Amino acid sequence: MNLRSPKAVVFDLDGVLVDTARLHARAWKMAFDRFFRERGLDDEFDEVRDYRRYVDGRPRYEGVATLLRSRRIGLPPGEPGDAPGFSTEAALGNFKNELFHELLEAEGVDMLDGAKALVDSLAEQGVPMAIVSSSRNAPRVLPDELGRHMSVVLGGADVAELGIAGKPEPGMFVEGARRLGFGPADAAVVEDATAGVRAGRRGGFAIVVGVDPTGKMDLRKHGADLVVSGVADLPPSIASWADLIEPPQDALGAMDHVIKALDGRPAVFLDYDGTLTPIVDDPAEATISEPERAVLRRLSEVAPVAIVSGRGLDDVKSLVQVSGLTYSGSHGFEIEMPDGSRSEQEAAADAVSQLDDAESTLIAGSAELLGVMIERKPYAIAVHTRRAETQEAREAAGELAEEVVGRFDRLVLRGGKEIHELRPALDWDKGAALKQLLELVEQNPVPLYIGDDETDEDGFLAVRTLSGVGIRVGGAPGPETWADYVLNEPADVLIMLSSLADSLS
Repeated sequence: MNLRSPKAVVFDLDGVLVDTARLHARAWKMAFDRFFRERGLDDEFDEVRDYRRYVDGRPRYEGVATLLRSRRIGLPPGEPGDAPGFSTEAALGNFKNELFHELLEAEGVDMLDGAKALVDSLAEQGVPMAIVSSSRNAPRVLPDELGRHMSVVLGGADVAELGIAGKPEPGMFVEGARRLGFGPADAAVVEDATAGVRAGRRGGFAIVVGVDPTGKMDLRKHGADLVVSGVADLPPSIASWADLIEPPQDALGAMDHVIKALDGRPAVFLDYDGTLTPIVDDPAEATISEPERAVLRRLSEVAPVAIVSGRGLDDVKSLVQVSGLTYSGSHGFEIEMPDGSRSEQEAAADAVSQLDDAESTLIAGSAELLGVMIERKPYAIAVHTRRAETQEAREAAGELAEEVVGRFDRLVLRGGKEIHELRPALDWDKGAALKQLLELVEQNPVPLYIGDDETDEDGFLAVRTLSGVGIRVGGAPGPETWADYVLNEPADVLIMLSSLADSLS
């Protein structure tokens, strides 16, 4: 199962396809050095460090404000129409742009190595492509050889007119993908700035490619799935890009990195079956021990902890038996807060009558499928095949589930480990439940989600967009999971949670 195969590409322009970065960096240096001298300051703009850290990838006026904040210098924001100068942030940004155009006129712009070959190859494959740049000059500097293959060109002026926040917010890239006709999970982002890489990750894009010719930027730390020195290093076939994603690291071996990413303020979200307890043939026997409950209690004293399970709410709560936690059952359709208050997704209630009818049909249809079990939950029906006596019975159970769900307009079919599950046909999953629960937690925590199954990928994708941490139990190759790390088995989960509790204490 390859989750990360992009069908479209959103390119940044400067430093990715064309070499205007050197002109921008020089123009910024000329502008800021002049500004510092005018103010009598013994300071200079560093074309590498300051450019990458404060202005690269940001809208021009935001870059001015960010650099000035780093020097603790205040200027009025001003207006875009301010005359080039030093009186406002806008005026300083306009002065920089004036210098850039002078350099552009004198020296021109070159395509970077491999840019034309890659874009030509993608065009031959029929891959839709977009240019999305913070630069208002993007349409002007885009060479015709590249521009003729771009279905969308979204520059800084367009972004400002639309009122979209600049990088590291993901809105620019999301809008570019939308105009190509794709959601972020079906598109790749290729970006050279740390702010842009962070925007790609927070947007939930299938692959975030970082371009770092220096090898010194550590773009992986900011969210790049893979880093190349230039687009010439990317395979000409987009189908091969996912193969370059490295497998997730073992979370126990990278515990220091996990704890650092959580920034001392985690909110912990845990699947149950296969995560806190091994998968067993009889779901009723999937219990945890008292020492394991003690770890959950200790962790809940120092961080919000939620159990997010496909089981019914009362079922999972009776198995965990730890007070002070949040419980989310039926993939988030049912929620109980630590104070005992409950809520349900009202829209899911409209599907209950169809679930009732589907349950009767599934029970009758599976009567001769030895070992196949039908489990009714408040807002789902699970067709379990783990105990099926033959492969033929497993396959027949899957075919039965597909045939039955096709009769009902308010139900959808979802898969997992030895399970086919009929649920309400709503835009709702564990990721949506996680985001809703996170809104109820104070102090803006960093989410940590741990799960083991296909249904948990929605949770991993959600924490990815929230700059959190996802950990998959049982492991999976990079293209097959949105998780950042892996753990081998549920016993490792308890070790990790105990270590996390120790660090927070």
